[in-house]
Amino acid sequence: MKNSNIVLFLLFCSFGLSAQVSHWNSYGTPSRAQNMLEEEHTLWIPTDAGLLEVDKATGEYNLWNKLKGGLSSNTIEAVARHPITGDLFIGTYDVALLARDESNGAWSPLPYPEAWEASSAQPVLTYCLQFDPEGILWAGTNIGLARYDGESWELYNQENSHEFLRWVMAIEPAPDGGLFLASHVLFHLKDGVFDPLSPDDFQSEEFIFSYGDAAMHYQSDGSLWFFTDVGTVGRYDGEHWQIFQQIDSVNFVSSPPRFVTESPDGNLLAYFGGDDWYQYAEGAWSVVAAPNTIEQPFYFGFLEEGNITVGKEKWMLETAQGAYAASFPEYPFSSPLFYFNHDPQGQLWVKEGAFLRNLDTGESISLEEEGAPLYFSSYAFSEEGDLWASQHGAVFHLTDEGWKRFDHTNSLLPNATNSWQIAIGQDNTVWLAIYNQGLYSYQNGDWKRHLHPTLSAFNISEMIPLPDGNLWLRLWSSGNPFRLAYWDGENVNLIGDGEQEFRQASGQQLSYDPASGLLWALDWEGLQHFDGEAWEQLAFPFERETNVYENIYTFSVRDERILISTNLRIFIYENGQWFSYSADTAPLANEDIREVAVSQGARLYVLHQSTPFVEVGELSVASASDGPDGARINSEVYIYPNPVSDKIYLAGISGSGRGIIHLFDAAGRLAGKTQAHFTPGEPAEITRLNLAPGWYTGRVHVDGEVYVFRLLKGN
Repeated sequence: MKNSNIVLFLLFCSFGLSAQVSHWNSYGTPSRAQNMLEEEHTLWIPTDAGLLEVDKATGEYNLWNKLKGGLSSNTIEAVARHPITGDLFIGTYDVALLARDESNGAWSPLPYPEAWEASSAQPVLTYCLQFDPEGILWAGTNIGLARYDGESWELYNQENSHEFLRWVMAIEPAPDGGLFLASHVLFHLKDGVFDPLSPDDFQSEEFIFSYGDAAMHYQSDGSLWFFTDVGTVGRYDGEHWQIFQQIDSVNFVSSPPRFVTESPDGNLLAYFGGDDWYQYAEGAWSVVAAPNTIEQPFYFGFLEEGNITVGKEKWMLETAQGAYAASFPEYPFSSPLFYFNHDPQGQLWVKEGAFLRNLDTGESISLEEEGAPLYFSSYAFSEEGDLWASQHGAVFHLTDEGWKRFDHTNSLLPNATNSWQIAIGQDNTVWLAIYNQGLYSYQNGDWKRHLHPTLSAFNISEMIPLPDGNLWLRLWSSGNPFRLAYWDGENVNLIGDGEQEFRQASGQQLSYDPASGLLWALDWEGLQHFDGEAWEQLAFPFERETNVYENIYTFSVRDERILISTNLRIFIYENGQWFSYSADTAPLANEDIREVAVSQGARLYVLHQSTPFVEVGELSVASASDGPDGARINSEVYIYPNPVSDKIYLAGISGSGRGIIHLFDAAGRLAGKTQAHFTPGEPAEITRLNLAPGWYTGRVHVDGEVYVFRLLKGN
């Protein structure tokens, strides 16, 4: 097996990682908002793009999230103020709770017990928060009602409280000092007793039940409202239920409303989406006009004086002092992004709604023209700049004359709606792999089917055209492992384990780098590349996560830069160094990573599975004097003592106010996170480091600036 300086670089750099992104941008807009917390001067509104803070008098606002504010999540579900300490608490959808100490503004995590997630075999999701008068925190979650007394947690659900207490979507204070809870049914909780307010009799006309989602509102006249996910709405007056299934002879929407609020004159207002708003007044429901100009808002609430509306692109505040409106940070895309691909010039393209967008030049190709394929999952550009795309059952070619379609009616392509995958070689040959149908090619105006016993026995999961017109293939079949193969135009040559020093492994992915002419293969056991004569084995200095699911989704080698992403992490190798990013070490959304790509302009684009958030990292080549995110170490920042024990002083920071400090170990992993208050000209004290002995790189975020330092933790 060959020896290589690359191997030494990889092994060495696995112990000296530093970040390569010099700056992150995060783009996202809310798709929902939750019940607000109104205080004397401030409104706090949880959204899935961060925590919206609005000054009621001036309309000034901040949207606090992972990028701005150092929160551990972008998806904020609830907000509440401790009635005794005054500390602010937020509940996130994915990483439990955070609490802010109002004496210094520092956020600290408040996790749920690890045993809860282990016993339920699912993540614990937070839906709502409520403090009772004694300062006990109650959290509604997907596994029950959580109680926190400041020191320990307790969980109440079907196992220990009531058969219909499973998830808790809403909590409201009851007039007797207890709580109302919305789960499968409504509950009243007081002195540890869960009293179901719905009748136990399934046959009763007053029985009301929700299966997986619910909303609740306690009205000022004492009416308790329960909105289910089966198209029924109940009003409870303390003794009897009144069940509604229609509004003006129109059935209720079979899902809870986006929001419910009460007008100053005591009428109930509910919005389910669409154009219609519903009002309950004088004993009946009716359709009413929208109260303002923001169409299809995510949230609307009446204030002590005025109201606030939150929409997709902006929010609007109306008070006695005036009306204010502001747009959220601009989302530069018209719709969520899918399907990265590079053209032969190395420019990065992506599908953006009804367009293909060039992320390097801004150029776009409309997919709404006559004959265009609006829906497709595979596309490629020829050396001449022509666009080809495939969808199940057809291939589309965009030329100067418009779109041309090929299918079974005008070519030898089969009448099949299975997966169709397209690739284009440097000789402009268009290659098409169809599930259970084999390999096809298009050249000089003709389609051709390539018949071979191996292509009949295997399906093609990946095609890599070579400059000589041949193909590398990644093959698979039911019950058989991945096989690497080479197609020379007539024969399929299967590459066996050990052949030309190739190491076969399950789950391998392929990438071809035109700049070096090397074919690369990746799996968790390592990297390898083929130079035309033999395979060379290289180290991949990262191990697969074992406590959570992790799988490789992106593998790309371009211009000798290696880009790898899993659903949890991103790895980049360039100029002899590895760089690693995750939601713990960069302001990435916590949702699983779906796709990553690097543009010709050296921008790293990150897409996620279940959120429209797009992160863009500006790449720069890091050096030994660079810190995380590529920020240059400031020689005017002083750390003393250094080596340190459990307390250090940090001087030379010109910013003022609360700063967030991340500490990374020698392998680039997040080793600690803390906060400190900075005053110009005065050293900041940092305590409770709790670090193992070794070298660390620190990054300080304060006043919109980044300062980087290094320290040595002694024994």
